[in-house]
Amino acid sequence: MYKNLIDYEEAIARFDNSIDLYKMLIPYWFEKKQFESSELLTLEKKEDKKACAEYVHAMKGAAKNLGANKLGKAAQHLENLYTGREDGDTSEAIKEVQTLFDATSTALKELQSTL
Repeated sequence: MYKNLIDYEEAIARFDNSIDLYKMLIPYWFEKKQFESSELLTLEKKEDKKACAEYVHAMKGAAKNLGANKLGKAAQHLENLYTGREDGDTSEAIKEVQTLFDATSTALKELQSTL
């Protein structure tokens, strides 16, 4: 399952092919919940689009560092909605990011046990 969501080989290549460094980063993903749609919706209710964009941006960076490119792409779209670079409704984008986030977290646990 993880191979469909995580390109860990690409990520490891970015770390000068250090699988040890990559393995060290995975626990940080779980240390603090990287994304929770309810937290983002709270920021939305405060009408703080900048804070929303920053919240999504932080998770996007962590996802891309681990090779979770599908999640990173969905997060980029959501961030673009908040910054005005794209037009659209954030509610569907939030659902997509949450779904991919949950699947990516499961995939990272699976990957972590195989490395």
